[in-house]
Amino acid sequence: MVADLPFPLLKKLLNQVARGDDKAITEIYYHYARQLYAFARAKVKSDDVANTLVQEVFMVVCKKPESFNYTSKFSTWLCGIAMRKAIDFNRQSRGELPTVALDDGVEAMIPSYYLGALE
Repeated sequence: MVADLPFPLLKKLLNQVARGDDKAITEIYYHYARQLYAFARAKVKSDDVANTLVQEVFMVVCKKPESFNYTSKFSTWLCGIAMRKAIDFNRQSRGELPTVALDDGVEAMIPSYYLGALE
């Protein structure tokens, strides 16, 4: 597990992020991304989704760096954001049913009274 950045350095970097400093967010990203990815990957079933969650978490950091209140570890705060995003993703994807395209040959074998339901 990676140790958190010291609060004085983290505060300095977050202030720089608030001013639009790309180097500061890059430094934060490289320090926390692997740990955050491992956390996210445990919450979702796909590497791609875990990567997307990590990117979304860092977008929150970029847009609202001041929302970190220094009452917890920064990594805990990041994981909290990732957890909420994973829950949202899992909730949204749970309701989706897999769909299959039917070719003309298969469709011709289905009784006509079922076709209305398929449409």
